[in-house]
Amino acid sequence: MKNIFYKFIFVLLCINTSLYAETLGNDAQSIISNENIASWAYYRSKVNERWYISPILSNLKNYPIYSLMAMKNNNAGWGTVSNNGAVIDLVNNTITIKNISDNSSGYYYDAGWDEYTTNMLIQQDIEWIRSSTVNIDWWFFQASNGYWYIVNQSGSVHKFASKDGEYDWKLIDMGTYKPIFSNINGNKIVNFENKSTEIIDIDSPVLTSIFPLEILVGTQNITLNIYGKNLEDVTKVYIAGVEQSITYISSVQITLYVTQIHGGDLNQGVPYGLRDVEVKFYDGSKKILSKGFNAKEIDKANLESDAYKSQNTLWIYGYAPKRFYDYSKGEFTVNGDAKGNCTWYAQGRAIELGYNKTIANKFTLNASEWDTIARNNNISMNNTPQVGSIAQRNGGNLGHVAIVEEILTNNQIRISESSYCPGCIYDDYEYKEEVVNISSFDNYIHLSK
Repeated sequence: MKNIFYKFIFVLLCINTSLYAETLGNDAQSIISNENIASWAYYRSKVNERWYISPILSNLKNYPIYSLMAMKNNNAGWGTVSNNGAVIDLVNNTITIKNISDNSSGYYYDAGWDEYTTNMLIQQDIEWIRSSTVNIDWWFFQASNGYWYIVNQSGSVHKFASKDGEYDWKLIDMGTYKPIFSNINGNKIVNFENKSTEIIDIDSPVLTSIFPLEILVGTQNITLNIYGKNLEDVTKVYIAGVEQSITYISSVQITLYVTQIHGGDLNQGVPYGLRDVEVKFYDGSKKILSKGFNAKEIDKANLESDAYKSQNTLWIYGYAPKRFYDYSKGEFTVNGDAKGNCTWYAQGRAIELGYNKTIANKFTLNASEWDTIARNNNISMNNTPQVGSIAQRNGGNLGHVAIVEEILTNNQIRISESSYCPGCIYDDYEYKEEVVNISSFDNYIHLSK
């Protein structure tokens, strides 16, 4: 016998959305006119961006899990991952997935299509979500007009729809109305209130801590908690200029789902990726929350500055990339169509950071010879990197140099660099930053200012 939830999910997800009249102008009014009960929790695997959904029913302890599949005849596809594998925590807005069973045959019931089918992706969906605790990103609810919507903690509302056989979520303009979430008798209640007349004190929010304090370099799909006070009026959070997904917000805590971040230790300063934690309020005002952490940071490279042109010996000699020369003025490059050059960049970055131009301009020739130049000129060099040091190695035909931008934990550093490799697919680039092991370079050259 089919589980009762299959009938429930069929009502939600098997509506033929091509029959919907596009009345987006009336959606907001329908949403705010009644109290909305979030019937479904929408969440992602920590491994990748696969989406899952579980019903929210107050009379159960363990809930079904469905994974997002392709649409069929304008009906959403939801593959049954488990009939009772999810435990929902409405207070913390999380879902804990038990050690659910495998489905090696790939045969399952698609609750959206209302039919059994075979797709080996269902086994991967089990493996990707099994034995994990994830944040609930969106809440599904049905408004008074009969249509289904999703809303997140930051107040973004989308209408469930399709276009040309694909999912096509319609963003709803809610104006000055913002969601207020509450938990009543095992249900997640979503009401919308008009915040247009609220007076915002942009100086009142205070950041007290961030968790986890230490984040591994290159970590993807993590939960990041910001703690403080008076945080309830935050609508958006940006990290290093990139808007993050808010999964939970209260007066004392904001929980983010961050897709990728670089790491560091907050005891040594705000790590790269956590610099410029910025919040935005209902009235459009903004506030930087990370100032109190005394971030040890330096400005990013400005390749249009004179440090990379007229002040740079390698640019003068024609060793910068082609785009940095004006051929109408008789300027030219000897590097052909190469996109980058590590020595030109490292010299320019050192000058840009305020190091002695005369000393920096001593470093010409190939990168493999820069350690010799340092020795011949009694310039400090050792195996210990510092922010602003020139990282140098002798491997390959020409060697390589880069600039140390940040010292991280686990014997790693963040570097900025350019690379000369005409015709190469991956190693010919004007500029990039990456995290590497300290041991990946032979020497660290320390210029004076």
